[in-house]
Amino acid sequence: MLIVNKIQVMVVRRLLPKGRGVLRTLIESLVAEDVEILSRVRMEAVIERSENAIAHYPLQIFLTVKATLFMLEFFAPLMTRRWQRFTSMPLEDRVRYLEGWEYSPLDMQRNLFLLLKASTLTSLASEPGLLDFAGYSAFMRHRQERPLGEAEVPPCPKKQTN
Repeated sequence: MLIVNKIQVMVVRRLLPKGRGVLRTLIESLVAEDVEILSRVRMEAVIERSENAIAHYPLQIFLTVKATLFMLEFFAPLMTRRWQRFTSMPLEDRVRYLEGWEYSPLDMQRNLFLLLKASTLTSLASEPGLLDFAGYSAFMRHRQERPLGEAEVPPCPKKQTN
């Protein structure tokens, strides 16, 4: 078991930095390069949080995410009939290409896209500037001020009968 963990750590360290540009382009495309959103986030922090989350996935899922980023980048010319990689496409073509993944008739392709979308948008949505813009700053401040392990659990409502 120890050897498997060492191999996993070695694979993750080697493959983690690869695909950073694709990840950045994917995040920008998912929000359609909206200036209101992108101006309120620290993109490097979002990418780093996404990579950190991906690195902690089980090895099979980690490899699946990395392979999906590779396919997203290099299969674009085959799927769009344009000879451009994903990171080189104009925004409209990237959005249309991602919609092809999202609404694909192939279950596997849709699920791979959902995996990428969940891995990246959760990191984007946890950015403090974006939370403040959405009106969650007071709630987040309340959560940050309470001591760890001392969550306030509201009482369960009494069962109502009609």
